[in-house]
Amino acid sequence: MVLDFVDNQSIFRELIDKNGDSLKMNNGHSLNSNGFENQYYIKKDLLNNKAEKIITNGEMNFSLLIDEKLNWNILPEKKKTTIYNVQKATVNYGGRDWTAWFTPDIPISDGPYIFCGLPGLILTLEDDKSQYSFNVVEIKKNYVYPFLIILL
Repeated sequence: MVLDFVDNQSIFRELIDKNGDSLKMNNGHSLNSNGFENQYYIKKDLLNNKAEKIITNGEMNFSLLIDEKLNWNILPEKKKTTIYNVQKATVNYGGRDWTAWFTPDIPISDGPYIFCGLPGLILTLEDDKSQYSFNVVEIKKNYVYPFLIILL
């Protein structure tokens, strides 16, 4: 999975979708389908607190607005990873309790899937049933476009 971020907007999707996409994130222009059926991605506008799930099926795109507010509980627990200082936060979403570790060292209020709104980038996220787990593997700046590519 990849989280592309530029100008307070992000797209979360599979890496294969990113490589096949003719994405133009400049000024919020729409995405072009890469021709694969039944794929989805999450598009977030962090400045306006908006998120939507885009489902592509051939030539058609379906947009589902995600309007549930995430009520994060930021806990005092902190630790140091090999590179970053992280802090623990929890939230209930989709009938599951989620635990996130975010870093204020990277002041991007974003993370995997629909998760955002913390005072730093979410580096690790897991549900209470251990059915879903996201961990940042690599953060890099793309020199063609001014955004981070974060592989989860």
